[in-house]
Order: sequence, then structure tokens, then C-alpha cells
Amino acid sequence: TFPDPESVRYYKVLVADTAGNSAISQTIFLSVPDIYPPDAPADLKAVVDTTGRLTLVWRHSTSVDVTGYKVYRSDMASHDFIQVSKGKQSSNAFIDEVELNKHNPEVFYFIRTIHDNYNHSSSSDTLSVKIPDLLPPTSPVLQKARNVDGQLQLEWIPSSSNDVAFYVLIEFADGNW
Repeated sequence: TFPDPESVRYYKVLVADTAGNSAISQTIFLSVPDIYPPDAPADLKAVVDTTGRLTLVWRHSTSVDVTGYKVYRSDMASHDFIQVSKGKQSSNAFIDEVELNKHNPEVFYFIRTIHDNYNHSSSSDTLSVKIPDLLPPTSPVLQKARNVDGQLQLEWIPSSSNDVAFYVLIEFADGNW
């Protein structure tokens, strides 16, 4: 059988003839490098507060020779991810700062495990993290105001924001809003 990865073995061959004479070969050394990747981390979870501080945690890889993790982020699930951890992350938690003043409502993360032979695991499942919505919607633009048969008729260009819940008409009359 083939030796386990990271094992060191020495081998000799003994030969014997029918008369009982024997000889032994020289020793040969065999080192089997670990070419197998570690298990990916699992159970990613994140919370982000209203200042943009994001805390990401995960369950450690089950591999025994883990030396750290690399954390990757993207603003869109379909775009390229960049490494946001500096070097290897030794713990199973990572703090990131996310931009709150943008119209993208989420950010995406995945993690890879690294072991002592520098093999990288496959990516963990991608985690989608909802960013707190602190931006007001864009203002609508009033275009026309007219009197049609004694009825006020207004036309406006709606807000370009995706999360508009409703519009309220505010009237200025007699010096008051």
C-alpha cells in the first residue's frame, strides 16, 4: 500500500537464494508530500452594525494540519472576489469594514482553509450579508402642475431608488407646509 501523506519511509530489499545466502540492497528514502487540500470551512455567519463594522465567523475546518484561513469579498455574487484578509487568518473570526453609503444592498464572502503544506481548500459556501440601509431614497422630480377642470394634476419623475415604499404629497398653503 502507498504510505500516508506526510509520512517518511525507508526501504531495503532482501534477496535470498536456495542455499540460504542473502544480500540486502542499499537503503532508499521515500517522503510522500501532502498534496491533498484541507476541508473547507463551514457555517459562515456575519453581522454588520450601523457603522459598517462586519464580524464574520465560521466553524473551523476539520482537517488536522490547518494553519489558517483566507477571507474573500465581492460586492456582487457574479463578480470576482478579492482577498480581504492580510495573509493567513489564524482564528475563525474576521472583522471587516463595509461601505454603507452605496446602493448595493448586500456584500458576499467566502473562505478558504490553508494547511501546513500551503494547499488551499475549495471555497466555502458563499455568504450573502445584507447591509443596513441608511441612505434616503432619491427625490422625485416634479415636472408639471396644472389645473384641469378645477382639479390639481401633478406629474413627476419617480425616485430611482429600488426600495421606495410610498409617496406623500405635501402642500404649502397659507405660509405653512
